[in-house]
Amino acid sequence: MHSTHKRSSRLAFAIGLLVGLVSLDAGVSLRAATAAAPFGLRGTLELDGDSTLHRFSARTTDVRGSVYVDEEALPARASDVLALVRAGHIKSFDMVAPVEKLSSGDKALDKNMWKALKSSQFKEIRFRAESFQVRPADAQGAQFGLAMKGALTVAGVSRPLLLNVHGVGVSGGIRIAGSTNLRMTDYAVKPPVLMLGAIKTADLVVVKFDMELLTTTR
Repeated sequence: MHSTHKRSSRLAFAIGLLVGLVSLDAGVSLRAATAAAPFGLRGTLELDGDSTLHRFSARTTDVRGSVYVDEEALPARASDVLALVRAGHIKSFDMVAPVEKLSSGDKALDKNMWKALKSSQFKEIRFRAESFQVRPADAQGAQFGLAMKGALTVAGVSRPLLLNVHGVGVSGGIRIAGSTNLRMTDYAVKPPVLMLGAIKTADLVVVKFDMELLTTTR
């Protein structure tokens, strides 16, 4: 009787272990079932700030990005983004801009800005969002609002960021735009100085972006 009970216990343990492994494997497969959506991204990223001499602005059009969705949502079109968000199919949005492509038109300011942003070590500014919510339009001319929650990485430092954008439909996709204030020192960036300290830049800058998500062909 005792031997039979031990065999039953071992059998139950083996079955439980097998079920657990199968469940774990299924969970990994479920989480991995995402794919890059066939969306192209183009647009601008801009940094606006102030200094003891005048305001300044640096911008780049060399912005790239990607959107990952549930495989079951494919094929998808960029014009379907709102429906994909509402259905919970969009899993992540990545936007990347090379630091040394930011230009103000003033070479001395640009070099100081790149140095402050530690471009020799950290080549890119990156925003990655993993939470999305469609909201009512709150800007003139906008057709919808979108809250994107994620992390902004500047000079190797990542901090949480809730980015509220507004958008409109365009031919073949959507256009989104927004802005957010940030302090350079929150990202361990020392505000640049010029002319041996005679000109100092303010800690607060405004990050702006204006981008289009368009359906691409593969």
